[in-house]
Amino acid sequence: MMVEPPPSQVQPDLAALYVRHREVLWRVAQSRLPKHLSHRTEDVIQDVFAKLLEKPPTQLINNWESYLVTLVRRHAITVCRKERDDRHGELPAEDGAAFAVGDGLAERAEAQVVGQALSRVEPRRRHVLERVVIADRPAKEVAAEMGISEGRISVLKKEGLQQLKSELEQQTGVAS
Repeated sequence: MMVEPPPSQVQPDLAALYVRHREVLWRVAQSRLPKHLSHRTEDVIQDVFAKLLEKPPTQLINNWESYLVTLVRRHAITVCRKERDDRHGELPAEDGAAFAVGDGLAERAEAQVVGQALSRVEPRRRHVLERVVIADRPAKEVAAEMGISEGRISVLKKEGLQQLKSELEQQTGVAS
């Protein structure tokens, strides 16, 4: 008599998962990688699957697509950070320090401009943008929190992004 292992010990068919979810994973990796790193998209996805082969998850995964998307997103961000650190490491020490400080100041200035524009976005739209776009929370979760439908979250997000863009254009005087 053969005993079935508990679901948490059953290894998924990673090849089938790759085939089933590769388009979504590709889009996720592409959305997180800057253009100059877009050639690394497939590497990011393959790295995730290689790590899964080496060390499969110990917990039960109910939604593999969501799990894989999260892993790919995180790994793409790690690749960006590593590339940035490597790039800064190639600069001479004094130039590298100045470059890093300059980047930090520019990033803070940009963040301040965006923060000011975001503060002028209608409150419900701003709430959705802060939760769904900035905090990267699922629309379904935010919809339940606000007591509205996912469709309404999508509309508020779209309107919020349009209003934010308009506020940024007014603030900076640059139309995109």
